[in-house]
Amino acid sequence: TIFGIHPLLLADAVHVPQLPKSEPAEGYLFVVARFESGEPGAGDNYTEQVSLFIGSGWVVSVQERSDPDVFVPIMTRLEDRRSRIRKSNSDYLGYALLDLVIDSHFSVLEVGLEDIAMRELVAVNETEHGDFPLLQRLRTNATARVRLLRRQRQAVQSLIRTAESSSLVDAATLIFLRDCLDHSNEQVELAEQLVESIRNLRDLHMALLDQRLNEIMRVLTVI
Repeated sequence: TIFGIHPLLLADAVHVPQLPKSEPAEGYLFVVARFESGEPGAGDNYTEQVSLFIGSGWVVSVQERSDPDVFVPIMTRLEDRRSRIRKSNSDYLGYALLDLVIDSHFSVLEVGLEDIAMRELVAVNETEHGDFPLLQRLRTNATARVRLLRRQRQAVQSLIRTAESSSLVDAATLIFLRDCLDHSNEQVELAEQLVESIRNLRDLHMALLDQRLNEIMRVLTVI
């Protein structure tokens, strides 16, 4: 290829899905990440693969789908001649793309936690039992998200270790990459909190259901 990208890595970029990862190559860095493309609050996992090849003076990105273009905000920043991304080297552009992909998960996690908190408030005043199939689906999806975000965090950690000894990444950009790792750590904590919240909500529904069944049995016993 024109950028000397290895065929096996190119195959990883176009054959989806791949788990998030980071690999050093001869003359460039290769990163696979997952972009959150679902609607916040939907409760399902809608992610698409984004692959980045970061070389000296160039960056190649490969998206799983072309619509929507996840990198529109980056393109807008590139059009501004005064922006940092326009004045920096390709390593900073690679960071900016990766940062956008990682941060896409925040809204889904935050809305998910708010949704479960609201369901807990409603559960206390419900006259019917909870939707257990829905809770099980939410828990399954949340658990899968934890595994995905942990793997994505490992990819960022691997990228930083490689970048620390690579001439492709400036010391200034390393600071921003470590900020990406902070975001990944925060997302894993939020995802784990979401799983625990769903488990607690299910336990609450079970306790309330048992309480109501006991009340019914007492009434029937009196009758």
